[in-house]
Amino acid sequence: MVSNPQKQYKDNHNQWIFTKEEMNCTPSIIDGMSYQEEWDTRYKGIAFIDKVLRPLKRPQIVISTASVLFHRFYMRQSLKVIHHYDIAGTVAFLSTKIEENKMGLLAVAHSCAQVGSRSTLKVDDSLVEKWKGVILKYEAIVLELVCFDMNIIHPYNTIEHFLSSFAFPVKVGKMAWAFVNDK
Repeated sequence: MVSNPQKQYKDNHNQWIFTKEEMNCTPSIIDGMSYQEEWDTRYKGIAFIDKVLRPLKRPQIVISTASVLFHRFYMRQSLKVIHHYDIAGTVAFLSTKIEENKMGLLAVAHSCAQVGSRSTLKVDDSLVEKWKGVILKYEAIVLELVCFDMNIIHPYNTIEHFLSSFAFPVKVGKMAWAFVNDK
């Protein structure tokens, strides 16, 4: 008999699976944000992560890990308490460590400063220093609020396994990859 991987996932990662009711009473909603406002703000945070990590040529797994950490964090903390860009920059840096695709603090802080200031030109050193401080300030807080749970199961290996095990057309593989990455 084949084991049920979904059951195993729920047993091992139950704290990160939320019901519809739980999604409607997040810390941000309890603090007075509407559901739509919360998800619009989360979208902005994820877009910030993408804009910070893509120019640094980090692989998709790093961006996805940062995105998961961002969402996990805001299931435990209100968006009204800590600005979403501060946490986005912090998880961008953390994800490079977690996925063993390390990028130095200075490089991530510089990219955050560029994205935050909407500048492709040289950014002011004081802004880069500010971002370094923000990332270092929130790194331990993020780790604590996500219970140091850095084990994130992504669908990429499963997709690759199915694509290599069966004779799917290349187009199906591209569609699966795009669906997982929401593009």
